[in-house]
Amino acid sequence: YKSHRFLPWNWGSTMQGLDWNLALSREIPLAIVIDSGADKASLDLTDLNVEELDLDTGMSQTDVKLSAVAKNSHVSIDAGMAQVSLTVPEGVGARIHSDGLVHLNVNPDRFIKEDDRYISRDLGDCDNIVVIEIDAGLGSISIQ
Repeated sequence: YKSHRFLPWNWGSTMQGLDWNLALSREIPLAIVIDSGADKASLDLTDLNVEELDLDTGMSQTDVKLSAVAKNSHVSIDAGMAQVSLTVPEGVGARIHSDGLVHLNVNPDRFIKEDDRYISRDLGDCDNIVVIEIDAGLGSISIQ
């Protein structure tokens, strides 16, 4: 895995928000790294083959719809005072582990607590599996 900085320009000192709409290939496996601060983001990765998602966010609000097509994927979330909402698509199994002071709100209809983690109720029946690791401070994480 080699990281590339694909937006190297200087944004200057504008106080206006920036709206980005990106389209990525559905044909190749993706590793996405997002390092953000104070922002509001909505990511729909449902149709993308995202094998790795690394989200490092500060004081933000982030909504993420995870991949429905990646066979085995890994999601790492490092959040400060963030509000993060993850949607695991129907038919995708999940293993969820969290550390930190985070308020974790996991949908009990889809996930059960097993020791120090949560797993999908239908994990054994799923072809696609996502492992979600969360390290968060005073924020709140919800998983549907």
